[in-house]
Amino acid sequence: MLKLYSDHSLELEVQYTPGCVAWAASLTGGSVVPLPAGVSNASLNGCATVSISANGTTISAEVSMFPPLSESNAPIALTPIPSMDKELSFTDKGTPDVNDVPHVYSLDEGIYQVCVYFGKG
Repeated sequence: MLKLYSDHSLELEVQYTPGCVAWAASLTGGSVVPLPAGVSNASLNGCATVSISANGTTISAEVSMFPPLSESNAPIALTPIPSMDKELSFTDKGTPDVNDVPHVYSLDEGIYQVCVYFGKG
């Protein structure tokens, strides 16, 4: 999670050993932004720029402006998505089958929190 430590810009580089096919950036306001491996200079609501290596093992971010803090005190959370191979489907009751599907929550609290699922189909 990226938190406000000072009034200056923050540069961050993270190594993630297993690699992944994508990352997700969680923000407030119900936003979860998917970031595929290989993306370069992706903007996160104008407050950060993110790049990810082609193999998904390295993510770098430059944060120039912090949005209002949520109750978790973290305006941006970066989450690795190691696989999106699970086929998205519905149960026999007509509800989404989300077992073993990678998912990421927005940083909102209560009824304003959004969950995004990553899968095929």
